[in-house]
Amino acid sequence: MKPLKIVIVTYNWPPRNAIGTHRPYAWAKRWSELGASVTVLTAQKHPYDAPLDLDLPPLPGVGIEEVAYGSTVAKLGGGMLRDGPTRQFAKTLIGWFRSRFGVNADIREKWQAAARQRALQLSEKSDIVVSTYGPAASHLIAFEMKQHNPALFWVADYRDLWSQRHTVELTPSHRAREREREVSTVGKKADLLTAVSHDMVEQLGKLTGKPVLLVRNGFDIEEDMLRKRLKMKASRFSAPLRLVHTGTLYEGLRDPEPLLAALAALLNEGKIAEGEISVDFYGARIDPARRLAKNPQYAPLSG
Repeated sequence: MKPLKIVIVTYNWPPRNAIGTHRPYAWAKRWSELGASVTVLTAQKHPYDAPLDLDLPPLPGVGIEEVAYGSTVAKLGGGMLRDGPTRQFAKTLIGWFRSRFGVNADIREKWQAAARQRALQLSEKSDIVVSTYGPAASHLIAFEMKQHNPALFWVADYRDLWSQRHTVELTPSHRAREREREVSTVGKKADLLTAVSHDMVEQLGKLTGKPVLLVRNGFDIEEDMLRKRLKMKASRFSAPLRLVHTGTLYEGLRDPEPLLAALAALLNEGKIAEGEISVDFYGARIDPARRLAKNPQYAPLSG
């Protein structure tokens, strides 16, 4: 029996240090170990994709095809965004532009046109394509692959929602346009959808009418390392109890302040002792937590 030939279409790939990188990396690793022939179609990274310091081991037997993309604007922007403060200012400016004008501008969609020729070639000799959102270009590339080879089985994966995403402020007309793009591509041609939460499964099912599977985010750890950790002495698991959040914080939407306020109240009431519980935040966009950590009320709880 010939091994399955799988193409993973993902923008997020090492060295881009983002939560979304680990999901397709783990798939490529494990599917290859199970005997599949895996090719990853990704994009050349730019300074605006920073941080670019994720050093994961190379995957033997997994083909990595990194497509260069961009324009004069992208190249000029890349040059301007090499230093941290300028990069942060640019991201803030893009966020303001989105909220002010309700347009979901994403320069990374230039990747779709740049990757088209290679994507269509891969579609002709593959069995399965798995695209993971976002940016939307990932699904749009897979849609073109499916059109080119209708026998290709397309799995459209969602780590975040596309047109239904609540964290992007779009005008009604632009949201309707994004909805139409999503329904006419994923809703029309995808064979299966996957999503990271029950709520997303429900919303995507209603939007597309397609079958949707729950495939949660997780972490990949070698079995021998896990065994060693489980054999650690019980004393290593004593206080403080650590509550860990990994990923992006959205002020007013995914906001840690109610949790910190509740723990601070327990501390003031003497129901927990200082140092008994800590709340740790890891991710590229955790500025709300940094600001809260400066509040004397919450400082003993956050790390």
